[in-house]
Amino acid sequence: MLEKMCATMPALEAVGVECVALTLGEARLSAPLDRNQNDKGTAFAGSLNGLGLLTGWLLTQRVAFEFSAETQCAVFDARTRFRQPVHGPLLARCKCSLTARTDVLLALEQAGRARWTLEIEVGSETLADAVRMTADYAIWTNKPGPHVP
Repeated sequence: MLEKMCATMPALEAVGVECVALTLGEARLSAPLDRNQNDKGTAFAGSLNGLGLLTGWLLTQRVAFEFSAETQCAVFDARTRFRQPVHGPLLARCKCSLTARTDVLLALEQAGRARWTLEIEVGSETLADAVRMTADYAIWTNKPGPHVP
């Protein structure tokens, strides 16, 4: 999934995003500091925010693909709290529970759309939660199925 995104969105390749892990319940992405540095020598706030949103999007898309490869998703609201500067390579992590995943899949089956809220942490190896985010994602499909009247 990430490779396809990098091919269609050149900015992702420019910041050096790499997938560290992608499972049913967790997504972890990384990016080098040197491509995402601000004038103070720490991670640029926009890069931290973007990497976090992308991590949540990747997990959302991973879960949505369990329903259909044609399923789409997008972030529709996000709140970011920058707690500490990041001095090393950027790491982002997002997890979901089995219950949340099941609820999303059930909503997609019943209505062809779902929403969920994810907690995301972005930081570095020495401070994993320098940035804390809460992001809401919408998921939908145009796939014909029992959810279409």
